[in-house]
Amino acid sequence: MTIESLLTLYKLPVLLLMILTPWIAYYICVLIPGTKEEPFVLSVNLSLSAFAAMVFAGYIAYASNTGGWGRIGKEADILLLLSAPYHVISSIILAKKRLPLNKIPAFKFIQGLMLMSLAFIFFSWISNRIHFYFFSYIPFNVFLIVLGVVLLIGYIGYTKVFGED
Repeated sequence: MTIESLLTLYKLPVLLLMILTPWIAYYICVLIPGTKEEPFVLSVNLSLSAFAAMVFAGYIAYASNTGGWGRIGKEADILLLLSAPYHVISSIILAKKRLPLNKIPAFKFIQGLMLMSLAFIFFSWISNRIHFYFFSYIPFNVFLIVLGVVLLIGYIGYTKVFGED
């Protein structure tokens, strides 16, 4: 089963899961407070958020490169698309209410994935737009500087995910 078939066959359960899991994790932490349990529960929830953000970034990059934003508007389920950023934002806000974010192991992982996703989306967007006439509008050295900054952002994200503490 692919992610596409999962999201088309089970649209409503996935949408409810995306909306309710940050709140379920928060109330589990309220009901069962503890120094070992809370970081684990919040890490699982933030890991689900990271997976949703990766699927969201991959879909946006793929759809914008193959058919543009018009295709996204025609084919995509807007509620499912909006549920991924909602899940990430609400998970971070609710986790911050329970614990400092640096005490949650999955938070650094999510930060890194977000930065790498931004770099990935930019690279996929720019790779579809570069033509010879592109450099008549922007100097090559400015393009290299922008490319270097995006690579730096991606590298910072990579070190947050795979680097040392």
